[in-house]
Amino acid sequence: MNAPWIGNKTGEDRNQTIGPRRRRVAGVAAAVMLSAAVVGCVVPPPPPPTDPTRPSAGCGAALPAPVEGVRFSLAIASAGVNRSFLSYVPTQYDGVNPLPLVVDLHGFSNSAATQATWARLDLAADTHGFVNVTPQGTGNPAFWNAGPLPQAPDDVQFISDLIDAADAQLCVDLARVYISGFSNGAMLASLTACELSDKVAAIAPVAGFMRPTNCAPARAVPIIAFHGTADALIRHESSTPGELRHLLPFNATNQPYFDEVNFQAMPDALSQWAAIQGCDPTVSNEPVTTNVSRRRYTGCAGGSTVELFTVGGGGHSWPGSQVMSAINNPLVGSTTMEIDATELMWEFFAQHHLPVP
Repeated sequence: MNAPWIGNKTGEDRNQTIGPRRRRVAGVAAAVMLSAAVVGCVVPPPPPPTDPTRPSAGCGAALPAPVEGVRFSLAIASAGVNRSFLSYVPTQYDGVNPLPLVVDLHGFSNSAATQATWARLDLAADTHGFVNVTPQGTGNPAFWNAGPLPQAPDDVQFISDLIDAADAQLCVDLARVYISGFSNGAMLASLTACELSDKVAAIAPVAGFMRPTNCAPARAVPIIAFHGTADALIRHESSTPGELRHLLPFNATNQPYFDEVNFQAMPDALSQWAAIQGCDPTVSNEPVTTNVSRRRYTGCAGGSTVELFTVGGGGHSWPGSQVMSAINNPLVGSTTMEIDATELMWEFFAQHHLPVP
């Protein structure tokens, strides 16, 4: 692996950017600590994992320069194409003790840098101790091939290659690799649960959760999803396009990729994933805050759970994002600050890992 894990430091301190093998293989759940991620509560870091780890090949290898606490812009070759991404290594990284890896995917017509600002997983990385990678899509405007169509770009391959690059060059725990994503990135996160279940321990789609067509993961992949009932782009209760979706910058290049996406009402996508994972068919639906509820399936294969946080009146946004809450745009709508999706997804991730031989 020739791709260095050192690249160009981005302009914002603590923030932004990074860039080959693919295995599309067919392979102690605990309750999410809801109160810890409600705004106004102190969020203690989860206890260190007591389960066995899968240290990556990069553990013990010295990096060529200090990278802790700084976001770098890097690139790797994937499927014969140079692909870029942002990398953030937390301040407690020592190159010896393997840390979890969280890959976070931006939305359609956005960028890795924008997503990093919205989700602020770098702050969570320093608090909880994980490596954060934020890849960049392709095209102008940028998008992910989440349908997917068989032609390039092969974005599942790209995510697989990113995990392999981290394996070779960083000290990460290969049993604790997680994928989160927003909007079109949430669609690709959903697809990785189908096609990379041997590499991905759990996923967290925000404002774009779906059950991809012909999804047959080799193992049950735990899922925590978030969606607003007033999302004007991807409806919560219907598979039909949102009333403002026509305002998005679709063109002849990217439109076919979105035509392939299996849009569903969020409760339907959740129940279909629950069936795929062999969960108990009885779903719970409980209030979390005044305007947020959680729908949850348990009893799934391998200790998995599948759950959806529904934000009443919430728009096409990342719950708890300070930056998005200040955006006055009907395409975004209202951003709830009653919960913090970044903290909730990390608490969920911390409870799940891949099987360790």
